[in-house]
Amino acid sequence: MYDIIDKLRSHRKQTPIMQSDIAFLLGFKDTTNVCKFEKGNRSPHLEIILLYNLLFEAPALAYFNAQRNTLKQQVLNKIPDLINLIEKEQISPKSKARIDTLQAAFNKLTDEYQYEYEKN
Repeated sequence: MYDIIDKLRSHRKQTPIMQSDIAFLLGFKDTTNVCKFEKGNRSPHLEIILLYNLLFEAPALAYFNAQRNTLKQQVLNKIPDLINLIEKEQISPKSKARIDTLQAAFNKLTDEYQYEYEKN
């Protein structure tokens, strides 16, 4: 989480934009919420991350890398179980399409992990 906070703060501080400017643009009555985000006392809302993306071209997805990786691992662990459950149902064109879609997603996510592993 602190990595996200550091990125938010650093993007803003590379410009003359002040916390009060961010607060105004988000409709906050003062800088309290922005200050809390930047100090790490509150998780940043999607709105603030998107605003930093709009103003500073900060890569919005980069703020969610840790959560994305956690979710990716959970999904990779659960997709085979879900496929097994679907296969226990009476196979129909719809269930076959579900399995194919889940298998394609699993393969894509597995390929991403392989690429990330080889890159490091």
